[in-house]
Amino acid sequence: MFSNNENKLYLYFLLEIIKKVNKVNTLFQSDQVDPSRLLDDLYDLFYSVISRIVTPSHLSKMKQTDVAHFDFKQYIMPLPCVQFGYEFNKYSSTVSSNILKEIQQNCLNYLVRLGEEIQQRLPANFSLLQKLNSFSPSVATSSNKPDITDIIMHFEKICSDPAEVLSKWNLVQNISGFSTDSTETFWSHVNTIKNSAGDKRYQHILELVLPLLCIPFSNAAVERSFSVMNIIKSKIRNRMSILTTDAILRVRYVCQNECHKFSPTKKMLDKFCSEVVYNTEETNCEILDSFNETLLE
Repeated sequence: MFSNNENKLYLYFLLEIIKKVNKVNTLFQSDQVDPSRLLDDLYDLFYSVISRIVTPSHLSKMKQTDVAHFDFKQYIMPLPCVQFGYEFNKYSSTVSSNILKEIQQNCLNYLVRLGEEIQQRLPANFSLLQKLNSFSPSVATSSNKPDITDIIMHFEKICSDPAEVLSKWNLVQNISGFSTDSTETFWSHVNTIKNSAGDKRYQHILELVLPLLCIPFSNAAVERSFSVMNIIKSKIRNRMSILTTDAILRVRYVCQNECHKFSPTKKMLDKFCSEVVYNTEETNCEILDSFNETLLE
């Protein structure tokens, strides 16, 4: 019943499309990807879909800054001009012209709906978040790296000295000797560089970069965090404070292997005293902040 040429055409069409969608979906489900480049992959997927159905003259006018609001449905090409893929075109002669036209219309409707669904999942500040690829090692260490003034202005509240952030950004190109394969690894190494006084040399630019790299682009990272939180704070332990839950989550994150192999730093041990442990919530927050800083060292 289903083994006929019409269904084969649908499958040939879907095979090429779904392969690309699954590839991007896998990237967002993975923890071993560069977060600064994920949005580029999402944009490429959206562009590859609408480039099949939108007239080239209007497609060329689409800017990345307007990609989340680009009304591509106004510029759909006539049915004979739509790109259905190599395999589809190769086997399209196996069905009659009337059936082929019906199949093409259904495939066009599918592409339009897919484009809408992807566009709905693009963040409103897509163009700004996409600029996070400026912090990839290959770009950050380049002598022709882009200006990040607009990023600093948008996240000015997390920068203690915006002018100094831009100044340190211009000095990052002088850093050498570190791996540039991973964005997270690179900036973790930058976090260890200190000046003659023992202070972090690139503290100001790190105030901007490290929080941005913590943005949960990966679905898996968010779902895993909620899953662990639901185990820790169950219905029985519903009255557990947010501060306690936060502390346990941090321990679970750090001690992903055997806890007996964890070695506390000197800074952690200095904080672990009666005057600090049994003090106010404000002090507890300071302990967690220092714990976070230690993890990045």
